[in-house]
Order: sequence, then C-alpha cells, then structure tokens
Amino acid sequence: MVDISGFIFASLLAKNIPVRGTITFGKFTVRPNDSGRDNIYFGKPLIGAYEAERLENWIGITLCPSAWAPFEQRGTGYI
Repeated sequence: MVDISGFIFASLLAKNIPVRGTITFGKFTVRPNDSGRDNIYFGKPLIGAYEAERLENWIGITLCPSAWAPFEQRGTGYI
C-alpha cells in the first residue's frame, strides 16, 4: 500500500496537484445510507486516519502505527 500510495501521490504532484493522506489498518464497517445510493464507512482505523491527517501540515503520506505494528511483530525485513 505504501508503494502504491507513493506512486499515486508522485503522479498527482507531477501534475501540480498537492495531496496528503494517511494509511491505517484495522476493522471498519461499511453500510448503505438511508437512500441506498451511497455507503457510510466507520471504524477505529478511519478515525485514526482522520486524526493523523489533521495533525500534519505537509504534503505526503503518514503511516500510522496501526499499519506497521502487525509487520513489526513479525521481525525485521517487512517494513
């Protein structure tokens, strides 16, 4: 995800489109809204991504601990 996000961000920046985002990991829920036309997403990873993104004041990708912690537990070489 980090590599794909980096590629997308670099492509957008090359077109003078500033972007900022956050990568988190965990369970979340998706349910249709009352009209059934759109989906509502909610869960801890989405809240964490929102809070992390709001704290940053720069262009780029923030990788939250929830995204790298599962790999860190496996040992070196994953992140």
